[in-house]
Amino acid sequence: MSPFLALCFLLQADTAEETFKKIEETLNAAKCVRVHFVWDGATKSDLEGKVDARGNVLLKEGNRVNLAASVTEKTQTSELRIISDGTTVKSKLGPKRMIESETPKHFEAGLKMALHRLGAMQAVLIAHKICMLDPSEQEEALDLGKRPPLSDFRSGPDDGEWKTMTYKITPDGSESSAEVRLWYTSEGYRLVKRTITIKKPSESVFTETYKVWSLDAELGNEEFNLPSVK
Repeated sequence: MSPFLALCFLLQADTAEETFKKIEETLNAAKCVRVHFVWDGATKSDLEGKVDARGNVLLKEGNRVNLAASVTEKTQTSELRIISDGTTVKSKLGPKRMIESETPKHFEAGLKMALHRLGAMQAVLIAHKICMLDPSEQEEALDLGKRPPLSDFRSGPDDGEWKTMTYKITPDGSESSAEVRLWYTSEGYRLVKRTITIKKPSESVFTETYKVWSLDAELGNEEFNLPSVK
C-alpha cells in the first residue's frame, strides 16, 4: 500500500469512528427512545435452524425501560419482556415466570449503549440476563463502555440514501471477532439496519432491521407500568 493510500485509510477509519461516536451521543442525549425491530439469525451449515424475532425497545429518562421480544425457533415461540417503572424492574419469561428486583442504578444508560453497539435484540437479552444477576453484579454487567472491545471502524459505500460503516467486536475470551455493519441516515444519525457476521466455528449472520427508530418522541409513563401475572 502506498503512503498516500495508507493515509487515506487512516483518515477514513477516523471518520467512521467519529460518526459512530456521534450516533452514540445522539442516542445518549435523547430523553425518550422508541425502537421497533425485526431480527433473524442463520448459520450457513444449519439453514433450517433459522431463528426469527421481533420486538420493541422503549427507554425514558428516569430509568424507565420497556423491552419486549417474541422469538421463534422452528415451531417454538418464546416471549421476553422487561419493564422498569424507574424503581422496580420485572423480567417476564413466558406467561407466568416473573423475576422482580430493584432497578439497577444505570439501567437505562447501559441499555442505550447495548442498543447502539450490539442492537435491539441484544439489548433485550442483556436486560433479561441482568435481571437474573445478583444486585452486586448488575452494575458491572451494565458497563459496556469497556467490553466487549470495538475496533477497526471503516466507512462503507452508500446504499441508496443510507450511509454505511463497519466495525468489529471481540467478545471476552474469544480469539475471533464479529463484524458489524450499520446502515444509518446522515441527517439525525438514525439507524436503519444492522448485520452481525461471525465467521467461526461456522459462518452465522444476524440481521436486524429497524422499522421505527425514534428519539425524543413522547412516551407516556403508562408505557412503563409494571406487569402482573394473572
